[in-house]
Amino acid sequence: MKNTKVKILPYAIALVLGGLYSTVAGAHGYIENPKSRSFNYYASPWPADEIEAHKLPAGGLMENDTSYENAFNFPPDGKLASGGNANRTPLDNESYNWPVNSMKSGTQDFTWYIPAQHRTTYFTYYITKQDWKSKPGYGQKLTKEMFEDKPFCHKVYPYPASNDISFPKLKTVHTCTVPQRTGDQKIYSVWRIRDTAMAFYQMVDVKFDGSSGPEDEVVKPVADIRASSSDLSTSNLTLDASASSGKSLRYSWQVMSNSDKVTLSGSTSSTATLRLKNQATSNFNVQVKLTVTNGQNVSNSKTITLKASKPAEVNKPVAVVPADFTVTESSNSAGYELDGSRSKNAQSYSWKIVQGAGNFWLQEKQGGGWVKEVKLAKARALVPANKVGKAVYELTVIGKDGSKDARRVTVTVKPVADNGNDNDNGNGNGNDNGNDNGQAHPKFEFGKAYKGGDKVTGTDGGVYECRGWPATGWCNVAKGTAQETHYTPGSGINWINAWIKI
Repeated sequence: MKNTKVKILPYAIALVLGGLYSTVAGAHGYIENPKSRSFNYYASPWPADEIEAHKLPAGGLMENDTSYENAFNFPPDGKLASGGNANRTPLDNESYNWPVNSMKSGTQDFTWYIPAQHRTTYFTYYITKQDWKSKPGYGQKLTKEMFEDKPFCHKVYPYPASNDISFPKLKTVHTCTVPQRTGDQKIYSVWRIRDTAMAFYQMVDVKFDGSSGPEDEVVKPVADIRASSSDLSTSNLTLDASASSGKSLRYSWQVMSNSDKVTLSGSTSSTATLRLKNQATSNFNVQVKLTVTNGQNVSNSKTITLKASKPAEVNKPVAVVPADFTVTESSNSAGYELDGSRSKNAQSYSWKIVQGAGNFWLQEKQGGGWVKEVKLAKARALVPANKVGKAVYELTVIGKDGSKDARRVTVTVKPVADNGNDNDNGNGNGNDNGNDNGQAHPKFEFGKAYKGGDKVTGTDGGVYECRGWPATGWCNVAKGTAQETHYTPGSGINWINAWIKI
């Protein structure tokens, strides 16, 4: 590896500035083998392990981050190595003579040193394209366009509440298959934290010698299949093998099961298509095998399983709403439940007012705002104080195939003096003035110790509830600190990590 003397002055400045930033979150980690750019530059575990910035895309905490287990966005061009951390911009300097690590294609280990473990969503690894130096910005900055669209290695750490295994070890080793490359390249790895809003960014400068070992070593290719869908139909499904690694590859696609029911096209191309000959009359699987062979006549295969399903007998949506009902005029605003949760085959819901809008309203929940549409299975018919008349509410449901069904319910509000026999069979509880039971909440105070469940009025006038552990500590915000910037309810850039808006 090429040795380069570390610049002392930039390191000292980064050390001072980095102290403030690192107080926002406590997790730290860096790649020690091969040596990352941050470790080569700072020549010390800290702040090499503090290349920390907001995770992209921003996601939820704990189990709510599960939907982001395969989601990643690059930081802005020119800020990849620092992750966008303004205190670590020296790492984005492409004119600096960065030390490089020798690298070979094939199976390689990447070792993270993680002195402060946190629950993890994933570690991901991207590599530059072979022609990355031809992309705009080369020599000035690293850009998203210079890297492959897909990671060559992606390690997800699941979070089952009953058996939490999402903590990485102090020395965490990932065994990955590095694609074939030659010359100078960059490997970009990101550690996405599950229980904070942050992620850690590591750039590794590497140089390939053009082989995976000695000149006469046999290099085995790696087959890779990307299917446009896992569900077969009478329309073409695309099978893409272009992400397979190896030199001078030849491709061979073969249907291994139920071949009489499908049509395969492009069997010797990197991209093939597959479709059902006829609509499936039963459920069955189709296995497709890809074999790639390199210039040394060494082969590797991969098989995937695709599904063919018989169309559902009943898949049209059916809206189900309550019966029409009558309530009595009240001196207080009142809400009455509209329950559409018994609807059939519904993928989405929409309650609207089709008669009486402006005099009558909808709510998502008690204490919620007065609106004209609620996109939930359940809503509340909001009758303002001293209001009589009729309101017609309509529920529209949409099925998986895009078809719709709608049903209406009429709410009649009779005057107090009306002594008729209509029964008030609504489900309201009255006294609904838009706040939780009409109660005001104290204004948020800097420096006050809040606990999970405490409610305050935020800087924007909204009502906020402090989240429970482990985010409770972020509800206690000291004036004039980084916490004020991040976690003040109503104005902090990351208030959602500490508070729930009511």
